[in-house]
Amino acid sequence: MEPRSFPDRETQIFEGVLRLAASGSDLSQLKVQQIADAAGMGKGTLYEYFRSKEEILLGTFFYCIEGELTALEQMVSSCPDFGTLLEKSLDYVSGLIDSRASSYRMIALALNPGKQPCYQELSSSYCGRLQSLLRRAMELGKLSHQVRPDCEYSYFAYVISSAYMAFANALMHQKSEVPPEFAFLCDKEKLRAYTQAMLKSALE
Repeated sequence: MEPRSFPDRETQIFEGVLRLAASGSDLSQLKVQQIADAAGMGKGTLYEYFRSKEEILLGTFFYCIEGELTALEQMVSSCPDFGTLLEKSLDYVSGLIDSRASSYRMIALALNPGKQPCYQELSSSYCGRLQSLLRRAMELGKLSHQVRPDCEYSYFAYVISSAYMAFANALMHQKSEVPPEFAFLCDKEKLRAYTQAMLKSALE
């Protein structure tokens, strides 16, 4: 799937939803007028682009996916070696958890995807780009001699997804939520080191 661009007005609406999410608004209880206000436009103008609040939230969800995928593609393309990619990607995940993940979660919860007939079709359309990203990362690792030459794509994808999901999940823990024995889950630098060690052990 090719990168998708969004019309300026749609982007304005989606950014309004994201501001509401970041402010802690209950998106499931939002009125269209509140979204229009946040977007800086009239309710009538908003309805020229979307028929319902659900369409707006769904559009925002895929606007966010598009933005993250595009940023990841640019990051992978700019990295000269696999070690640099690991450093930048861990920074990326940290930034995502710190600044955007809670808003994305609120949008997903408000959407109730099971009621959206195009949700599965649209979400699957991004898989090709994600697979392409992982394959490019694997090849970079092989060229950098940090991924063994006979590493299969399915294994590489499993290792990467497992390690980064564990890293992201640990970053979401607050110190007050974990017992002292697991205090290391709140040490970002230690978590980075553990993740890098896991990847090195599994891939080299």
